[in-house]
Amino acid sequence: MKKHILFALLLVIASSSAWSQSVVLQREAPLMDENYVIDGTAFLEELDNGDLQMRLSDDYDTPAGPDVRIYLNNALNISGAVEIANLSDINHFNGAITFDVPDGIDINDYQYVVFYCLSFNQLWASGEFGTAIVISDDLCESSSTSSNGLASIDICPSDGDSDVIALSNTSTLEVGTNYAYLITDENEILEEVVLEDSYDFEGTSAETQRVYGISYDGNLNASIGQNRMSTTATECFIHSDANTYLTITKGACPPEYECLETSTSSNGISLIEICPTDGENDWIDLDNNLFIPVGINYAYLITDQNEIVQDVVYSSIYNFEGTNLDEQRVYGINFDESLNVQFGQNRMNTTAIGCYSHSSSTNYLTVLKTACIPPYECAVTTTSTGDNTSEVSICPTDGISDIIALTNNLNIPAGDNYAYLITDENEIVQEVSYTSSFEFEGSGLDEQRVYGINYDGDLDVQIGSSRLSTTASECYEHSSSNVYLTILKTACPPEFECLASNTSSSGESELIICQDPDTPEFTS
Repeated sequence: MKKHILFALLLVIASSSAWSQSVVLQREAPLMDENYVIDGTAFLEELDNGDLQMRLSDDYDTPAGPDVRIYLNNALNISGAVEIANLSDINHFNGAITFDVPDGIDINDYQYVVFYCLSFNQLWASGEFGTAIVISDDLCESSSTSSNGLASIDICPSDGDSDVIALSNTSTLEVGTNYAYLITDENEILEEVVLEDSYDFEGTSAETQRVYGISYDGNLNASIGQNRMSTTATECFIHSDANTYLTITKGACPPEYECLETSTSSNGISLIEICPTDGENDWIDLDNNLFIPVGINYAYLITDQNEIVQDVVYSSIYNFEGTNLDEQRVYGINFDESLNVQFGQNRMNTTAIGCYSHSSSTNYLTVLKTACIPPYECAVTTTSTGDNTSEVSICPTDGISDIIALTNNLNIPAGDNYAYLITDENEIVQEVSYTSSFEFEGSGLDEQRVYGINYDGDLDVQIGSSRLSTTASECYEHSSSNVYLTILKTACPPEFECLASNTSSSGESELIICQDPDTPEFTS
């Protein structure tokens, strides 16, 4: 009973001195568990008469304990600490309460509030004070706005880069709760309300804007599209200084890109002749008369003779090898931002998001496809010996070389485009010769023929088949079926003939004579 009376008496005494006083400075310390659980917040508050008090919030709550005391200190212990209250004596372990702080202590002297169980020499709980803030009875204050002291900032709101500007004011009010920034045009017409201390101006118009402020209490009532002064609040409100505001100018953008008409060439040459089918690269340098770099703002359009777009080139070189044999043209387009190419349509249908200008319709690069070697022409031939004889007689069995010179009436060299086909009398291919001679020694006693084939590409010889079955990957023409070189095998001497004879006077009963046609017959 005595403790309750003492608590009531202390509460009356602790609070009576504050009844007529107002808080002008305040430091806040969220309470933290140490060895015991605790909830709530401790406040150090300076009154307008200079007195200092410590206040525990309504949600303050911690378990009851013996000899639990509150101290102010710069460390989490009680060495050199200032005692504020003995919570066990007054039995106050939850709910709001305010204590006087001894005289001579400044609001910024101590860093921590320390809850300590003195009997057991144990840290109970703690809280760290933040920076002192100014507290005013009147929540609406006059102010002026800037960006960290700057009165004007120049940006480019259309370059795609963020333009976040820090916003500040001369009041002590919290932005979002009791202070707002009003974004207006140069006529102070309200365009945006900002409840934060920064704003991204990227994507805003190119017109100059201003940033004013309004301090308020209650609910803010913004009037977008009207003069900023039409913005009010349900309680008090004060607009910032009309002569001191933050100006946002939009002059930091680079000049708009200018798209120009050009003419195209290849190192100043307006006509190039190539062969796009020979397997060799046809890299052509591309340029324009204004030397606008290719890529971001310039592209070359490859078209046919009717200016129908076939390809787009974002570099200063292009390989025409592998294109068709039709004449092509190279035009240019100077553009800004993204190019929209219309393949299969007239080049003039190609556009861009920004500006664009097509090159001249009369000055362009022409790419002719007339430098190719004419395709090989396969012709019909006749074959013979090197001295134009159409029939030769040899002996292929006498061990003597029978190399026959081969030729054709068009004198096409044997090798890459001409071959001689050695056949039998039925034109069945037996051998092929890619040279201008052939060794017939050892070729057998049957008559043979020599035909020719004029071809391009790869020859496909069909040994054992009719000569006409031999083909080539490109063109081919067999020689005449009526005029060919015949190889007769009739030049061999007759075989030696052995003859029977009568009994001679020498007493022999019989003598066999081998008759050599070139040796006179004799007997002995």
